[in-house]
Amino acid sequence: MWGSRESVQKKVWSSFVVLAFCCSANAQPGQTIQVHSHKKVDITDSVVDDILTRANAVLQKQGNAACAKLVLTRKSPTTTYGSDLPDSVISELDFQRFEKAGDGIYVVKRITWCGDDVLSTGGALGCASMSGRAIVVIRHFDGLDDDFNSGVEPITWLHELGHLLGLAHNDVDASDIMAPGLDPGSIKINSEECQAFGGEIRLSGDGSVPTAAKPKKRILPSQSGSERVMLAQVPIAESVKSDSPSTPMKVPLEQFIKQQSTAGISQSRALQYSSEVRLAEQMLVTPQYAPYRSKIIALLGLIGTPETVALLQKIVETPVVSAPTEMDIQSRLAALIAIGTIANRYQLPEHDFDVLRQAVKPTYWEVRLAPAVAGATVSQTDGVPTLPANDPNQTSKGHALDQDDIRSLSRALSIQAYRGYALTGSLAVQSKLYKDRTMNGQAAIPKALKEERDSVINEALRLNAVSRAAGAVTTIR
Repeated sequence: MWGSRESVQKKVWSSFVVLAFCCSANAQPGQTIQVHSHKKVDITDSVVDDILTRANAVLQKQGNAACAKLVLTRKSPTTTYGSDLPDSVISELDFQRFEKAGDGIYVVKRITWCGDDVLSTGGALGCASMSGRAIVVIRHFDGLDDDFNSGVEPITWLHELGHLLGLAHNDVDASDIMAPGLDPGSIKINSEECQAFGGEIRLSGDGSVPTAAKPKKRILPSQSGSERVMLAQVPIAESVKSDSPSTPMKVPLEQFIKQQSTAGISQSRALQYSSEVRLAEQMLVTPQYAPYRSKIIALLGLIGTPETVALLQKIVETPVVSAPTEMDIQSRLAALIAIGTIANRYQLPEHDFDVLRQAVKPTYWEVRLAPAVAGATVSQTDGVPTLPANDPNQTSKGHALDQDDIRSLSRALSIQAYRGYALTGSLAVQSKLYKDRTMNGQAAIPKALKEERDSVINEALRLNAVSRAAGAVTTIR
């Protein structure tokens, strides 16, 4: 990858569900939190206070004086922002804009970028840099019900605070607050972690804690949203994902798909269902499984066959003809990655995944999103279907789009298409990416747009090289 990267020396912490604390790595007990939200995202002072109250209760329940020292409070009323900052984190440059904006938690509409790993389900609930200043989060991730999303919030706020204090993941105790995959019951904090929360461990210059205070094993990126290390900091061979010490016992596919979990899908777990790929495809087009589409798509990326690509392509190509739900968008984001992953696994020829090349253009998405604009109508004679798993007899629970939404979504989907395109590992794709970079350097376009295109294409070139050398599955979680 070429070009400068301001965050190469940073460690970015993220997972399928990640929230964050607004402080620096030198956080001390009695911290106040400033929250900012995008104007289209709903979060109130009372919600923030409730999250902090429940987080404080977890600290107090440990029966540890160090944990009890830390009391989290809201600094001032929650503020809203508009066009001065992105509504979502789609690229590294978006994240850098929040970092430059100053300390605080920024609540955005969606997150599709958080470091060098690709998000196979289409997004994350949050992103934070250990050495940074700002944290970005969303309020709800489709595929997890409201009770789970609400219940895990104070746990994940504390989890991310632990990272900012230098704590790595605790991959020994699944019920620990620093476990890679969290649920509302992950409320244990061991004595060493309490020392960090209570400020009794002196942090080193890089934000890490002394060796004796670290969890027993410090792990590289894994299927469960574990600690991320920028690729530039470790050899490619060391960045390959490690599975859990033992793969969980196989459960029926339907039960697996419906499991409430913040963990991603490991390759070993996915391979348990390799003989059921056709069943997974059928579930993808069955309305009752619509809330779990992105998880099904992520699974198919790991076990799907060349025939699966046609089904995923249908999801990508289908226009949005009604107010889309977040899962409608998330499914497309996930499908772009799954197509690239399958193409890599089977070394498919370029014409088999040409849809990815077309989808890197924002105009490709603008056309497909236009019918979802408020007031737009689509006649029955147009014959344009909704997503395969949608029930045409039920009213959409989503929201009509405005022009700002279309611009933001078109950008998010086109950048995600670049990632999927790159994951194929194809040399022909590499050649076209270099060509895109050259053309971008020659074009007379605004500086900010040129910088973003450079960043996106450079990311794609890195993903392409790693996928060709080590396989696409080493880059996704």
